[in-house]
Amino acid sequence: MLGLSAGVEVVRAHQPSGRPTYLGILVELSIVTLALAAVVAGVLIRESGKPLDSKDLKIAAAELNSLAAEGVLLASQSPGSSVTANYFYVQSRSWHEKVQGANEDLRASPPAQDQQPSYEKSVTLAKDLASTARRLAGSRPTEFERASSLRRLQTLEAQASTLRSRLAHDANAR
Repeated sequence: MLGLSAGVEVVRAHQPSGRPTYLGILVELSIVTLALAAVVAGVLIRESGKPLDSKDLKIAAAELNSLAAEGVLLASQSPGSSVTANYFYVQSRSWHEKVQGANEDLRASPPAQDQQPSYEKSVTLAKDLASTARRLAGSRPTEFERASSLRRLQTLEAQASTLRSRLAHDANAR
């Protein structure tokens, strides 16, 4: 009788219990995560090569306008006026990185054929904003440099606002 009950135990050990194991759950989650990551990567790759239309350029111009406005505020609060040198250093570096990111995002995709002039204006604006951000980032500007940067940023903000408005009108007309 002992041999028979031992054989039954062996059979039970090989039957699936119907309950998921921790390892099984991890494997399933890993497969789902990889599949989802592949889909997201595919969408991002497809979108990155897509030509920029007026709506895309309008969004880029709005971002440049926002970054220029942030720069105006930062330059008006530079050390010696209303903030500490450490605060200005951290904020100017962070702002510079955002400007660089916007510049790179804009240049990542080509424009649609009918948007070439708007794209070139956006790229020029982004380049000028990056140049000003580079000058301010992490430095202690003199009063002359601060005033000069502030005037330049106010001009860039106005240009970005005008470009954004024009592109919004173009996007709505389509």
